[in-house]
Amino acid sequence: MLITILNVIAILLALTGILYLMLFGMRAESARDRKVMFVMTIAVLLSFAGVMISVRGLDKKTLLAVELLYAITIWLVIFLYIRFSHTLVSAGSKYKKFFDALVEGCSQGIVIMNKVGEVVAANAKAMFLFDCDKGDELHHKLQQLVQADTADHPGEDTPRQDMVLKENKNSKEGLKVSKHPFTWETEEYEVLFVEDTPLPSPLSQGLEWHQEFHNVLMDLAPVFLLAIGSDGRILYINNHGKKLLGVTEGGLNGNWLDHIPPEIRSEAMEFFLNPRAATVSFTCPIIAGNTEGYCVRWRWAGMKDLENIGHTYVFSGEDVTAARNERNAIDEELTKVIGANEELEVKVTQRTKELKDLHHDLHNQIRERKYIENELLNSQRLYNTLAYNFPNGIIGVLNKDLRYVMLDGKELERMKVKADDLIGRRIFEIYPDANVYETKLRKAFSGEHVSFDVELSGSIYNIIAVALPDMQRDEIKEILVIISNITQWKRLEEDLHRVIAKERNLVELKSRFVTMASHEFRTPLGTILSSVFLLERYNDSGYEEKRAIHINRIKKTVNNLTEVLNDFLSIGKLEEGKVQAIPRQTNIVEAIKDVVKEMRSLKKPDQRIEYTARGQSRTVMVDSHLLHNTLMNLISNAIKYSPVNGTVSVISDLADDCLLVYVIDHGLGILEEDQPHIFERFFRSRNATSIDGTGLGLHIVKKYVELMHGSIDFTSDENGTTFKVLIPVE
Repeated sequence: MLITILNVIAILLALTGILYLMLFGMRAESARDRKVMFVMTIAVLLSFAGVMISVRGLDKKTLLAVELLYAITIWLVIFLYIRFSHTLVSAGSKYKKFFDALVEGCSQGIVIMNKVGEVVAANAKAMFLFDCDKGDELHHKLQQLVQADTADHPGEDTPRQDMVLKENKNSKEGLKVSKHPFTWETEEYEVLFVEDTPLPSPLSQGLEWHQEFHNVLMDLAPVFLLAIGSDGRILYINNHGKKLLGVTEGGLNGNWLDHIPPEIRSEAMEFFLNPRAATVSFTCPIIAGNTEGYCVRWRWAGMKDLENIGHTYVFSGEDVTAARNERNAIDEELTKVIGANEELEVKVTQRTKELKDLHHDLHNQIRERKYIENELLNSQRLYNTLAYNFPNGIIGVLNKDLRYVMLDGKELERMKVKADDLIGRRIFEIYPDANVYETKLRKAFSGEHVSFDVELSGSIYNIIAVALPDMQRDEIKEILVIISNITQWKRLEEDLHRVIAKERNLVELKSRFVTMASHEFRTPLGTILSSVFLLERYNDSGYEEKRAIHINRIKKTVNNLTEVLNDFLSIGKLEEGKVQAIPRQTNIVEAIKDVVKEMRSLKKPDQRIEYTARGQSRTVMVDSHLLHNTLMNLISNAIKYSPVNGTVSVISDLADDCLLVYVIDHGLGILEEDQPHIFERFFRSRNATSIDGTGLGLHIVKKYVELMHGSIDFTSDENGTTFKVLIPVE
């Protein structure tokens, strides 16, 4: 009896579990859960029926054990399902709260509609933007939006994915509505994202017009145009492409590469999905429905996508089915057409990018322009400061007519000229004699670096000119001129040249002195030495006459050496500028008589020195020392180059303001061809080389006379020479 009761209880427990599953499934919220519970209930009933049938004939204890085990299993399944459902419900509730918070906090309006157009849900932003309090009002306004957008775009079969509501109370300019379909639990819905966006500006309208023009152009193009994203998705296909494939707007299902024959499909995939690694062009047949298809030649171009992350590849496919049999005849024309298409695509792409970046570029240009303006102002201030403070010169800019465009510099202050007075005037306008230098300046317009010196108004200027090219027009319209006053430097340079020349003269003088001294001193010293040796032999009495001859010989030789040394000492002092004329009161007649008396001891045997004084006899202001040395040198030369019994005449003629002195000899004279060089240093006439001399005497005489502000001249022939010295006196 107990086993029977337990059997009944086990069966009731199993049936109760099955009944609970049925009730739980009927109360499920979603259709999916209801379907799951219904299937579980049927499965449990079938399994229960199967168990009951299979255990017939067993003993009661075994039957009881099976029934209890089955009932426990059913309730264990129910327990686990309820536990799992509660966990899912709790998680779903948590994620629902997150989702609700996300939707309500979104800056966009979100509206969910079912397939019949009823509003299922909407966030607060959407209700605010549409100025609605209830879902019915929102539904009504959305219907008006669709109708208005359809009226603005007639001829389209299906509602547009993007619409604009132009007038709305709570919108600044207008509402942009984007529709996105989705399916949930086998039911179709649409989610609408609503944005408060300004109405298109003229710039954006122009962009939209160009975009629409681009779309119309692409649809009218007699080529297959295809755009594929970097992920392999088809982004665009024009009408001609759809026609070649034999598909409608939404009829391109699956992979479009299925329209390419299998034997070349892998090669086509490499070309379309990775064109950078493929060839420039690719030709393949296209299978369109049941027809034989077309042969299409593809070309491609790549560009960055809008986010500048991936690439979009644009393919242009031309139907070359008929052309395959006539390829040789139309290859050239086909190349032109493809080239034109590529050029058009590049231009359209460039124009689209330019329009997209226009606003950003304008902003950057304004900012850059302000920066450039500031830099230009700073550069202008720097140039003005530099030009104004340019020392000893002028900085200016000349146009092609060599007229000043701008100029400044400290030299203008020295010249007492204002910069504004020279603007527009030619560079050499105030110096007419300097126009010859314009030809040199014009070379700068050919890109040459010009530099030259010019003397203007007693000053010496160095002018440097360089081109100022116009980078935009690639031409030279102006040149920069830098005018530097180098008068002081030129004078220093001339002084330096004079010092160098003087040093060279001194070096030459020393060199010639050494050379001449070695010659002029050797012979006289040898003569003196031999005479001294002979004097030692003639020391006894009776040799007085011979001793006198050798003593006179020694005296004469010493005098010659003294003359040589005096000449070198005098020329050295003259070259170094150490000799100066110092006028003093001098009796001319007495001074000349002293010279003549002194020189008589040096005359040759039977020679005569005659002196004649003419004119006034008075004291005058003259450098007596220089006059003495001048006359000694001239009389010494006259004695040296006159014969033994010759006469040397000295004549002085003193007037009110000048003194004339003539030294006349009747010697061998000066060759006519040597006369222009007679006052040159170290010069000796060719007919006098056998006579001792340094070639410095007349050079020194000329220097002495010039120091006294006088002049010296001469006349000479084969019968003798006359020197005339003129010295101003006071």
